Order: sequence, then structure tokens, then C-alpha cells
Amino acid sequence: GPGGVAAESVAFVSGELPAALQSVRLDLSGTPPSGYLLTEVTVNDTGFALAFDQSGGIRWYRGFATGAGEHALAAEQQPDGRFTLFLGGSSGWQPVPGRYFEFTAAGESLAVYSAGNALYTDPHELLLRSRGSGREAYLFGYDLRNVDLTTLGGAASQLIAGHSILRQSASGAIEFQWSAWDHFALTEWVGRPANLAQLLVIDFDHPNSIEIDPGGDYIVSFASLAQIVRIDPATGAMRWRFGGQENQFVLNGDPLGGFGIQHDVRLLSNGDLLFFDNGNYHNPPESRAVEYRLDTLAMTATLVWQYRHATPIFAPFVGSTQRYRNGHTLVGFGAAGIMTEVAADGSVVWEGSLSAPGPTPTTFYRVRQLPSLYAYQEP
Repeated sequence: GPGGVAAESVAFVSGELPAALQSVRLDLSGTPPSGYLLTEVTVNDTGFALAFDQSGGIRWYRGFATGAGEHALAAEQQPDGRFTLFLGGSSGWQPVPGRYFEFTAAGESLAVYSAGNALYTDPHELLLRSRGSGREAYLFGYDLRNVDLTTLGGAASQLIAGHSILRQSASGAIEFQWSAWDHFALTEWVGRPANLAQLLVIDFDHPNSIEIDPGGDYIVSFASLAQIVRIDPATGAMRWRFGGQENQFVLNGDPLGGFGIQHDVRLLSNGDLLFFDNGNYHNPPESRAVEYRLDTLAMTATLVWQYRHATPIFAPFVGSTQRYRNGHTLVGFGAAGIMTEVAADGSVVWEGSLSAPGPTPTTFYRVRQLPSLYAYQEP
């Protein structure tokens, strides 16, 4: 413009991808919306948070060195635009260390989060939320106890993990702790393995997501109990239970008769619950995305939307869902390595298959659509 300064053009080209990522690819059928697809992979001795573009190419990554037996999990962009990633050997029950790293889009490490209070750190969820001039962290921790499982087909003294919901201050002090040991009976463990007596250690509750409703209550998914529970953040009282042996809702409109081993339970703006139903208890087993409308006065739960893959997919563990503002839904069949965006009518917009060196098929925990890497935006 007037008075401006002319300068030579300068071109910049990024370096080659690290060797560990050169064989990682996202094969696409159709075109995702503009922006990026965030997930995580572990290759050799490095755990990565990485973002794919519309063509399936890797356009951003941040790698962390992992120890023996460790993996990356739960890559997320937090509401302030920063990123978090779990690194550790835990699947939710092993007596091993783990931690969440917080970092910027430019790769700068900011903080490390762990459960503390003599608890192991669970890899399934970390929420960072603003409170006044500071922030709070919400995550799971777990401890191991010897319990008598003979009535369930286990040993008389068997090591079992049980989880706590933790709210931590910015300094790491625990402000709230709610233990599953105090609120659930072991007989509610519907997802227990058939060979229980042969296991060295496993968890009986397996929580995998936390959501905070507008009133401040916690909506928590306990996969191995097949329960979604709403918890008072002050008293710890369970306001309601949806699913499992202590289900309090009458189910309407669900042709498959409910859900089980569910993941990524999210509260939509209309009050509905959207989540990934792994479908371990369906006959035959089949995974899907589901949306339920809960009436807590009439105590009914009505299935108002579902997506079942045209060729049924059974993903017995992990998985995710994300609702866009235009009504589309991103469904992550994580154990099958498949991600699918579908319109409200169930038509497929695009589908992708993740592949990386290692297990076949490649698995991922969650996948998220990000309009931007540099500022948090709703897709």
C-alpha cells in the first residue's frame, strides 16, 4: 500500500518427516473439511501427537521419547488452544508410571500432569479448564487392592485396580477426589473377562471420559460397568446412573437394546449424550455412534440418532465421536483404525484408514477435527 516497503520474497520449506513417521499414512475416500485431523501414534521409541490435512498428509506433529513398554494416548487440543498427550505404559490398571504433557502448537513444553496422592495416572482423559485467574485439571488416578473374587470366578485374593476422579488446582493440589471403590459393588463389573482367575491385575471400572455439564456436575463414563454416571462435584453423590446393572432409565427406541463398553461420552448443546458404543454385548457384536436424549423427570432414555457402518465394524475397545456445528459427526472406530464423517442422515461424507508400523490394523484412541492448530475452534 502507499508508503509500504517492497522486499524480496523468501521461501521456507519444512524438513523431511522423521523416519518413524514416514510410513504413517491416512488413506482417504472422500475429502474431509478444511482443517486438521488430530490423533496419536506410537512408533518404535517415540509417541507422537500428529495432525493430518485434507489429503491425508501429516502437516504437524510433536514427538516425545517413550520408555520401554510406553505408548502415546489421548491427544487433545484443550479449550485454550494448547495440546496435551499421555505418555506411559498404563492401559488403566498396570502399576506403572504415566504422565500428561502440555505443549503449544510450536512444540514448546509447558507442564506435566499426573494423578499424585499415591495413585497411578490413568491414560484416558485430561481436561484443562479455566477457573478465575488460574486453571483446573480433571483426570483419573487408580490404586491397586487385593480383593476376594471367588464369587465372580476369580481368586480369593486377586489384585484389582479401581479409579478415582480427581480435580486438581493449578499447583497440582487435589481439590476433589471421588473413588469408585466407595460407590460401586464388584458385582456391577459386567465387562469382566471370562478368564478372571488367570489375570494378574485388571481394573473393574475402567473410566474413560469426563464431561462437565453447565451446572458443574461431572458426567463420567465407566466402560467396564457399562454405566454413565452424573456426579455432584460438591457431595460426590450420584445423581443418576444410565446403563449397567444399576440403570435408572427406561430405554426407548433403541433397536439394539442399549450399549456397553462405551467411550468418549460428550454432552451436546441440546443436552443429549453422544458417544461411541463399542457394542461388545450386541448379538452379533457391532460398534456404532449413538445419541440418547435423557429425561431425568420421567427417567427415560430415548435413542434419537445412531450411525452403524454399512459393513458392520466391531471395535471392541477405544473409539470416539465428535459432533460438528453443521450436524455432521466424526466417528472413530479406533480399534479398527477407521474414521468416518457422516451427515445427520447417516450418509458418509468421507472415510479414512490409519496405518502405521506395528500392529495390524493400526489402532488409535480418539480422532478430533481441528479447524485450526493455533486457536481452539468448534468444528
